[in-house]
Amino acid sequence: MKRYVADTHVLLWWLGGEQKRLGKQARQALAAATAGAAGLVLSVISLWEVALLYDEGKLSLPAGYSGWCDALASLPGVVIDPLTRAHIEEARTLRSLVDPHDRLIAATALHHQLPLLTADTRIRKEKRIRTLWE
Repeated sequence: MKRYVADTHVLLWWLGGEQKRLGKQARQALAAATAGAAGLVLSVISLWEVALLYDEGKLSLPAGYSGWCDALASLPGVVIDPLTRAHIEEARTLRSLVDPHDRLIAATALHHQLPLLTADTRIRKEKRIRTLWE
């Protein structure tokens, strides 16, 4: 079964019904995940980013943050990947990425040797990271 890592914005657009904002390859990968034909690995850092946005009032989650996390974790094929020392070691090598959240999410993709679904052009320019978008 194919597996992908999703960046936080991809996760929010996908679950928020904003598929039009997703690139064609990302839409196809997420459709496969929804159909149970692919797996989706999410860095726990994405949960932290969503929590920050929610707590700062920049993101509305009708079921609240905890309810949103519960719904996410119940989706078939979705795995919440914890941070390990190996992830941090990978992230330390990604000096071209300034945002620490981006570094850790990209490191998750590198650690698992999986493509990353992201619209972020900085991440997509990083040659070591396989990305899917267009």
